[in-house]
Amino acid sequence: MTTAAAKPKREKSKAKKSKSTPVIPMAFGRHETFHIRDGWLAKGIDAISKDARSLHKVDAHHSLGVGTNMLKAIRYWVEAAGLADTNGKATAEREMHLTEIGTLVKEHDPYLDHDGTWWLVHARLATNKALATTLYWLFNHGPSSRFQLEDLEQSLTDFVSVTPRPPFPNTLRRDLQCLVRTYIGREQIGRRAGDVDPVGCPLGALGLLRSSEHRGEFQLTSAPRPTLDPHVFMAVLTKFVRGSDGNSQITTAEGVRWGVASPGRIFGMSNEAISEMIDRCRLVFGETAVTEIRTAGLSNIQLGSTDAEKYLSDYFEGLSR
Repeated sequence: MTTAAAKPKREKSKAKKSKSTPVIPMAFGRHETFHIRDGWLAKGIDAISKDARSLHKVDAHHSLGVGTNMLKAIRYWVEAAGLADTNGKATAEREMHLTEIGTLVKEHDPYLDHDGTWWLVHARLATNKALATTLYWLFNHGPSSRFQLEDLEQSLTDFVSVTPRPPFPNTLRRDLQCLVRTYIGREQIGRRAGDVDPVGCPLGALGLLRSSEHRGEFQLTSAPRPTLDPHVFMAVLTKFVRGSDGNSQITTAEGVRWGVASPGRIFGMSNEAISEMIDRCRLVFGETAVTEIRTAGLSNIQLGSTDAEKYLSDYFEGLSR
């Protein structure tokens, strides 16, 4: 009788566990309101390459010549950009190790002097839903028309409501303000850019976000990207087309323009700009690397056999030649 009575309790416990809400990783406010500054990623990469504990030491901010909150921001941006990973939960045990991309940057572009490296940093941020949630949302789900930050807050709030502990409205507002400071070019700072830090971010030079003639109003741009390196474009395109199973070789041109984590979305490229870049890539990598196939009014994009990692390693190795 005791066994029979205990059984329903165990079954009830199992049922409750199976219906638990899955944790959806998202991150907000970890930049401490600081956008990426000139030299920050280079300093972070260099420090990590010398000592995995370097950015978590008590006096680390003195070594880098920044404040304690800026140090936290450097740690965050280096990780969110996919240049390093953090191991260890307790502060005293935390270490950071360069990723494969971080190692390539350290070896071939240690001061991040090249536009292609910044396009890659942007691509890694814009596809990092777990650590750069607000930035990911804007570039993959944001409006194509002009907007003010207030207009975005409700849409962003709805998007992040699926996480078990949604952030406070003020946190999202600060995230959006930091995002603007990250992507508004220096030539627009102090003109009509609204709440913009006078110290610009290198990502502003990419021209992905601009301020309009109305104060506090912004727009994601859609344009050809002459400074976008074909290797970086092909790496993002390949990762998008391959999909979750890693085997796909063909997708629609519409998907390449509007799909989540697509080159069109991430790099702000129109259909015409994508076609022009594909032609450019065919000249650089050969006609079998990527093909735009038009049949019966439809357009598909087909890839060759090269994987995304190969394109990126070739890009960085080419910088040292």
